[in-house]
Amino acid sequence: MDIKTLKTVRNNFLKELKAAKTGKETSLAFIVHQLPQTKIVKENEIFQVIVTGGTVCKEAKVKYQSGKLKILQKQEMYASTFKTKADFLEFIRKNLDEETKTLALNFTFPIKPILRDSRLDGVLISGTKEHLFDGLTGKKVGEEIENYILQKSKKAIKVAVANDTIALLLSALTQYSWNQIAAGVVGTGINFSIFLDSEQLVNLESGNFDKFPVSEETKQIDRQSTQKNKYLFEKETAGAYLFKQFDQILKNKNIQHKQITSTAQLNALANKNLGEPSEIARYLFEKSAGLVASAMAAITDFSQRDLVFVMEGSLFWHSLRPKIERYLKQLAPEYRTKFAKIEDSEILGAAKLVS
Repeated sequence: MDIKTLKTVRNNFLKELKAAKTGKETSLAFIVHQLPQTKIVKENEIFQVIVTGGTVCKEAKVKYQSGKLKILQKQEMYASTFKTKADFLEFIRKNLDEETKTLALNFTFPIKPILRDSRLDGVLISGTKEHLFDGLTGKKVGEEIENYILQKSKKAIKVAVANDTIALLLSALTQYSWNQIAAGVVGTGINFSIFLDSEQLVNLESGNFDKFPVSEETKQIDRQSTQKNKYLFEKETAGAYLFKQFDQILKNKNIQHKQITSTAQLNALANKNLGEPSEIARYLFEKSAGLVASAMAAITDFSQRDLVFVMEGSLFWHSLRPKIERYLKQLAPEYRTKFAKIEDSEILGAAKLVS
């Protein structure tokens, strides 16, 4: 996409932000979180964090000690698509330690935040990335987990829940003040979160933004999706879909090349010189970077200040960062934009929900 088109996308994203802040309905959900002021865990208590949403999920044991968080152990595990509520709840149960009394869940799906018994919970708005969650939509995620564990394991636990970009934003407070930062996830999916003030955080659900030129291959992917006409920005830019765009382009152009099954393979192709397939791969990363930079430029303009974007996502760090930096110099020249990575951010951010 040329820079003129990207500036139009930036302006459209900014208009959506401003309208959403006033309460108008836009393609950006603009979900405001008011964080609870009371702690759930006690001094020296060990609790559990589960991070779920992508193909690779994480689990950690964390200790709250002397006002600080200490990760005692952590591991990764793979998860299949959550088609139903039962799929998801059973996944949580299988990865829950027998000694766990408190669970902090970093939940990479759109939720409406609510305070329940002095802890943050969330009502599932919809699934994304082909996760349907049949039976869980409209329900309180943390409460459903508590009830399921009590029913299946005869054990009472407390669960706090937040979206992944909210957790990422919270983790950034370990190094920055609230008015310096925004947070972004650009990996399997895409989303951003921002501070309105020192106590209010906003999950934008950026993947649902739709005021941009949708490519023909994304339209074709959308028609085959379980989430038709939703999350078009995510389908255009995120890792779960870029390799599908590649396969679709080759099919449309009748180019002979073996089908690829991951964006990691697409990245490998982009770094080779295999003629048209490599050129298409590079084009797809360039397009994604331009669109992501347009959203970031709109966020800095909306915030009216220099920002450090605390980022997660292999697509961003391994493929897009230099390209996004280049576009931001053209799309937001009046602001300084930097990027930071916080070690174990997805764990520490979720842990802050209960400590």
